[in-house]
Amino acid sequence: MKKLLASCLMALLVAGPVLASITFSGDARFRPRMDMMDWGDYPKTVQSVVDGDTIATKTKAKTDYYYIWRARLHADAQIGNGWFWKGSMGVNALAQLPRANTGNAPADGAADNSIRQDVSWMLNYFGMKREGWGFAMGLLPLDSYNNPGFDLHYYPHKPGEFPFYIWSNDAAFGFAYYNKIGPGKLGMRVLVDDDNLNANEFETVYNDTTSVSNDLDTADGYTITLDYSIKLMDKITVSPALFYAMADDYVPQPLTLGVNAYGIPAGPGKIDAGFFYTMNNEADNNSTSIGEYTGMLGRLRYNLPMRQGKDAILLWYDYTSIDWTDADLHTVHYLWLHYNWVPYKSEMGSFHVRPTLRLTMENKENDAGTTTLEYTRTKFEVTFEIKF
Repeated sequence: MKKLLASCLMALLVAGPVLASITFSGDARFRPRMDMMDWGDYPKTVQSVVDGDTIATKTKAKTDYYYIWRARLHADAQIGNGWFWKGSMGVNALAQLPRANTGNAPADGAADNSIRQDVSWMLNYFGMKREGWGFAMGLLPLDSYNNPGFDLHYYPHKPGEFPFYIWSNDAAFGFAYYNKIGPGKLGMRVLVDDDNLNANEFETVYNDTTSVSNDLDTADGYTITLDYSIKLMDKITVSPALFYAMADDYVPQPLTLGVNAYGIPAGPGKIDAGFFYTMNNEADNNSTSIGEYTGMLGRLRYNLPMRQGKDAILLWYDYTSIDWTDADLHTVHYLWLHYNWVPYKSEMGSFHVRPTLRLTMENKENDAGTTTLEYTRTKFEVTFEIKF
């Protein structure tokens, strides 16, 4: 029996590469961070109830030192004729970077340093890639790090940094299609924002009387994205894009449009830029945080190669402005500066050390022009990363 099992296992191992070409890759990070928050003359107020009394605690500033980490494993299966499957496993935390000693303990009473995170599918999609066209479906990667339209469209209430990459982990369920048309490439996605129960037939019994009702007005929510990428002068890629949300009444349905440009020569480096405008005329009936608004986001990012292209300096600036119809004007300046040092690189992988400064400056003003918030957050961190 043991010989039979061993023979079967060897047959599977030998036959595997014949059935599909599977490539594995991944990365791991460890990042100590100093996080400083300052509310200045407009302290953050938190109310709590102690012994029946409401106590308001006002915080003007705070500093926190902590550690975050990430480990991801990617798989790419090619089965022939352009058909593929791709997946990625990691931790479903903000930006897939949980804090140390957070998650689940192995048992009650275990020490904090025994707490670990659960692993999830962070990407899981398949499709076909042919000459000039292709499609994919499932939990899709969206490359929002290089497209600020996702940030403005999905997270107007969390401006600054790159919220779609952080809060949505740069992925969404849906369908994607692209086709080379003319000198460029047309891309389209249908993304599932809300998957609701669309029809519900139920009975109500009151005083021995039964009535039958149907609830048919709960619609799913979708966002359709369109973009067209074209290369100019064999150097610069320009990509106008549109995001359109479709949802039930009393649910935000923003329309976002703009343009990205990549690889603009600037001295020894290159500039990436983006500008997007958004509008929403449907207030959220279920939340006080999303009302009617208009907004814009502008981005400039300068990448400067160092040490004959081995290392790089990245300077990044975002400006976001959200004008809430029934609330404040919210403006955010965001600055990112890092030096990516690569002390080791081979055909099998690389090791990176990346000191980074991240600065967020927020301001809110009401209709009378009175300031209601002045908030500054400064993060200094060093990322140690291995890629394989």
